[in-house]
Amino acid sequence: MTARRPPRPPAVDPASYPAVRAFLRGYLHEDFELEHGSVEGALTAFRAEADLSERDALKREGAALAEAARGLPLRELRRLLADGFGCAYRPRSREEGERLLAHLGGG
Repeated sequence: MTARRPPRPPAVDPASYPAVRAFLRGYLHEDFELEHGSVEGALTAFRAEADLSERDALKREGAALAEAARGLPLRELRRLLADGFGCAYRPRSREEGERLLAHLGGG
C-alpha cells in the first residue's frame, strides 16, 4: 500500500493580486528594514501613504492570497514572494510567511 500525498494547493498567480504585488515591490524591497524597520513598519507606512481604495484593495487581495497560499511549503512560499511578487523579504518559517499574508489581509 502506498501512502497518499495530500493534494497540492493550486498554483498562485501573482497577476491576480496587483495590489499585493505593488505593496510587496514598493515597500518590502531590499532596503525595507533600513527604511521601515520591519514588515509591520512597512505596512504602517503604506497605510499612512495609500488612499482608501488602495488600502481596501490590499486588504481584499491579501486575504484572498493568504487563503490561496495556505499550506505552501516554506521554499515555495519564499519563491512565490521573491520571483512572483518581487519581494525582498524572506520569511524564516512558513508561519512567519503566513503571518505576513494575514497582515496584508488586515489580520
